[in-house]
Amino acid sequence: MNQPTLCRNDIWILQSMDARKGRQTSLVDAISHADAVNHAIPAYAELCRAVFRLSALGLIVVDNEMFGLTDSARQLVAAGRGRNFLDANDRIAEYLGAGAWEVIGWESEPPQEQRFVTRERFEQALYMYRRRF
Repeated sequence: MNQPTLCRNDIWILQSMDARKGRQTSLVDAISHADAVNHAIPAYAELCRAVFRLSALGLIVVDNEMFGLTDSARQLVAAGRGRNFLDANDRIAEYLGAGAWEVIGWESEPPQEQRFVTRERFEQALYMYRRRF
């Protein structure tokens, strides 16, 4: 099986999975941190594709809608801390050989094999995140 190629969106999601600095991150916290660092909420397909690619490359582990960075991913993300989001994203992307940002429509559906969570569960997490304000 070919290894998936990462894009900048995947690096953004990788950065957002470290919301709790070394501890597992929930879906709601990952959405929240993605919005905090990039001032944008990932689309359902964007999040599913990133989780699929990142886990296939051994950078994250997914356990019942909880995300954890592997040791190597944690070191990469930690090396980018203290820089602005785009600079950190560029450095991590360059190291991992990630391509450009992908444009993914809000209503896009990921391929079935890339879905780690249903759209309904994603929408519930998004609702829970928005209720924080």
